[in-house]
Amino acid sequence: MGWAGPLAARNLADLGADVIKVESCENFDWWRSWEATQEWIDEDGAEKSPAFNSVNRNNRNITLDLSAPKGRELLLKLVGTANAVMENFSGGVLPKLNLSYDIFKKEKEDIILLSMHAFGSTGPWKMFRAYGSTVEQSSGLPHVNGVSSDPPMMHHVAYGDAVAGLNGVSALLIALRHQAKTGKGQFIDLSQVESLFPLAAHGITEFTANGKEPTRNGNKS
Repeated sequence: MGWAGPLAARNLADLGADVIKVESCENFDWWRSWEATQEWIDEDGAEKSPAFNSVNRNNRNITLDLSAPKGRELLLKLVGTANAVMENFSGGVLPKLNLSYDIFKKEKEDIILLSMHAFGSTGPWKMFRAYGSTVEQSSGLPHVNGVSSDPPMMHHVAYGDAVAGLNGVSALLIALRHQAKTGKGQFIDLSQVESLFPLAAHGITEFTANGKEPTRNGNKS
């Protein structure tokens, strides 16, 4: 849902992959609409959202109720035909659905699973939900953006989603190459916040090495 996972999947599709997006029967991707009015429903607005279509182009879509036995059965059957599975839910969603990398491996021994949780699959923040702006704040990036006389400044383009999506497709391409050469799959635990750390690396390094707060220098004119 949203941007991070779909951006990674879109880039794969643009490169020629057959991407199948599995959506909920009841809780549709909120990028399909900010507000489902009756007019929107009557005009089939779910299929016309520019935001949704821009990050989900070249995908095929199906809807499944993964809380129902038949829906879960169909998903696992689909996994058995796939090279990789990608998800960017919050940390507790797959366990709640009784789904995991080990379960997917029973359907396809060499399957790749990319999990794109905001704060990874381990650690005290693993269950936290977040959006791109939350991820950006948590990375420390706003603290090195702007001028010293002002508070830390957000980029206001949901950097967390975009950067995590690009890291996700890169990780999957490497995993697919490894799969083709060795016949082995893998679980990729991608933390969206860690994907942003390199953009604030100078500030993180300065504080870690010397205990000094990084300064905000703004743009030089």
